[in-house]
Amino acid sequence: MGLTSSEIKSISHRINYHFDETGKIIGKNHGVRDDMFLEYHQYPVDGKIGKHFDAHGIAKGSFEEQIETLDNFLENGINPDKPFHTAPYEIPNDERALLGAAFGTSSGTAYKNGLFVLVGQIDKLITQGGIKYVAVSVPLYEHIEKLQKAYPNVTFVPMKEMGKVLTDEYKKAYPGNDNKIHQDYKNLLLNYFVYYDKQDNKLLFQFKDDETKLRVYQDIKDVFADRLELVKKNSRLYFAVVPTDKELKEITEEYNRNKSVLTQGNVLTGKRVYLPKNGGR
Repeated sequence: MGLTSSEIKSISHRINYHFDETGKIIGKNHGVRDDMFLEYHQYPVDGKIGKHFDAHGIAKGSFEEQIETLDNFLENGINPDKPFHTAPYEIPNDERALLGAAFGTSSGTAYKNGLFVLVGQIDKLITQGGIKYVAVSVPLYEHIEKLQKAYPNVTFVPMKEMGKVLTDEYKKAYPGNDNKIHQDYKNLLLNYFVYYDKQDNKLLFQFKDDETKLRVYQDIKDVFADRLELVKKNSRLYFAVVPTDKELKEITEEYNRNKSVLTQGNVLTGKRVYLPKNGGR
């Protein structure tokens, strides 16, 4: 299915001359004004919920080019041979500095100053679980029905309604919980490159690219709360945390207790764990 070339041109032409709900012209000819992309400010998403949703903003190029980019993603999928950068849909304010540095966006979140934001399944990268929602900016509201018919395998949502949609999904996934269930230490040791920097007393969690960066961040953020930082060691970036004596002791004990399982898992997955004996003290 998808949109035809003539349909893409027709929609882009229509939204180049766009009126808001009061009748005020907020886009004329090929000009773009910030007024067209303010709804994510006016209808904010709770960062504690938004960080559980991987997202990719389509904001580059003309309106026609943005619609063509959407069509390409939804019709052909994400090309694994080309860069595809994602970031959380939203994050708490106190995490912006860390995530901005980690993901290369000033806000630490996916860009929302374009026509669309692709959003994945809860707690899954888009490259793993696919695109579930497409948040649509106000210039396209009148075209949502046409878009939905053209691409029935995803759900198109007005930007102003994304908060409710993501909140409802979060509550279904975590009934009765305001916070994501913490990952246990064993899961961290099984799934990630974990190093202990004895000199600086820091646990270092390695990531290879933007995809693993988001996954590592989501898991360790919930374990170590707001103490994470981004550090560079031997020309490589890591998420780092200064563990308490108790945490280091418990993680080391968990490693020693499950050493055979962890070793087997490490051999199969290529993960490596370097932890001190007896808590490193």
